[in-house]
This record gives sequence, C-alpha cells and structure tokens, in this order.
Amino acid sequence: MKPISELPYRGRTVLLLGGQVDETRSEDVGFDMLGSDEADVRIEEAVIALARAVFARGGQLALCDEPVLTPLALELVLDYWQSLPGEEVGVDNRRFTGAPLLILDSEHTGYFEDVQHAIQIGCANTATFSSQIETPPDRIVCIGGRLDVVEQVNRFNLPNSRQVPVFSIPSTGGAASRFENTVSIHNPEETIVKAILSRQDAMRFEPPPDVRTTQQFGGDRHLDWESSSFEPDRIPQFRYSLYPLIMNVILDPDFVELPITPH
Repeated sequence: MKPISELPYRGRTVLLLGGQVDETRSEDVGFDMLGSDEADVRIEEAVIALARAVFARGGQLALCDEPVLTPLALELVLDYWQSLPGEEVGVDNRRFTGAPLLILDSEHTGYFEDVQHAIQIGCANTATFSSQIETPPDRIVCIGGRLDVVEQVNRFNLPNSRQVPVFSIPSTGGAASRFENTVSIHNPEETIVKAILSRQDAMRFEPPPDVRTTQQFGGDRHLDWESSSFEPDRIPQFRYSLYPLIMNVILDPDFVELPITPH
C-alpha cells in the first residue's frame, strides 16, 4: 500500500462548502439542528479530517471565507507547508504544485494578518467563488452550512457543464443534512456506517485486564477495572475515526459507492 503522500491526488482541488449553521435565520428552519456545542464539534472534526486528507496528498483545499473555518484551515495548512528536515531539495520536488489553501470571496475581518502571512509565505491564495465555477474543482464536500450552500451546489450543475462529484456529511447537520436523500449527491457516511454496523458482530477487541497493578502509589496496589464502566462503542460517537475514513473514500480517484455485504 502506498503512503498517503504518494496517492494520486497531487494538484487537484477540493471545494469545501458549509460551516456553521445559523439557527436564528428563518430560512434555515427545517435543517437538522444539533445542540450548538455538538454541531460545532462535528463540523470542526469533519473539516479537520478533510483538510488533513487533502493536504497530505498534496492537493488544494478551496473554501468560502468563513469566520470559523478560515482560521482553522490556516492553522492546519501550516502543519503541511513547513518543510520537514531534508525534504526540500528543489522547487520541482515540492510537495505542492501551488498554494494548498484557496480562500474564496475573502473578507478576513479579524484575521487579516493571518491571511496575509499565509499568502506571503505561499501556502494560501485568494480568489472569487465565480472563478471556481469557471474552472470547476475535482470534488465538492458539504459540511454543515446554511441554506446558501444548497444554492452554491446548484450553480455547479448547470446544463452543458462538467458535472462535479458532490459529497455530503449529513451528521454535521445544516445544509449537509438536506442532501442526505438527494440521488445526485454521494453520501459515503451512510454507506460506511452501514458497513461497520453490518460487521459489528464479527469485531473482537481485547478486553482490559480485570486487575492491574501500579507502582504509582507504592507497593502492589491493585486497581479494579469494571467492564460495565466502559460505554459501548456507538456511531456517530465514533466520528473521530469515522470522518478520516470518509475523507479517504471521497478522495479516492476511482470513487464508487461502497457495496454493503450482509453479515
């Protein structure tokens, strides 16, 4: 199996549409609304998983400027932009063929200096949303978001235009949940969760020892571990490992819906 950095996605662009859901906007009524804290965690974890998957493959992540997502993406891209010791051997061998982060319709009020710094060192650039329509991305991923995300996706599905694969992560709520049952939009999350649940009976984990010893408090003090104290694994509580798996499927250049094999 090839390392992630060698997977064939170098130079391709993934457009992230979404972000926070505004529960006060009347037009957003009807979206799946999570508790504000839970929604923020899910959206951020999904965005982190997507950004890391794109950057690790040398691709480009494009996103519409958003007060939460833009600063998060700026922080993540620096982890991949900085050269590792001995890695930088010439311009032709750089990990990225261009700026790995593209900020669309940039306003960057409140984080202007961060955006400018990223542009100066070459890890970010700015453009307009309309430019992405003229030169469509290779993938569109919907995570959370308000009603305008639905309109943005529709602008890529114009007659006589190249159809861009669109993916949604419904568990992040908002506009992404609106696409859950849309035939033309892929939902790898549902497929992967069903595949995991269908095989759950076959999963075996080594249980913790009933008794463990520790030298922390001196002597041979025993610590009892009650099996009932461990909450059973559930989904989407498993999202910290589920979201990275979903992004790997989305970025597969030969993506097809995963088949569900009954257990």
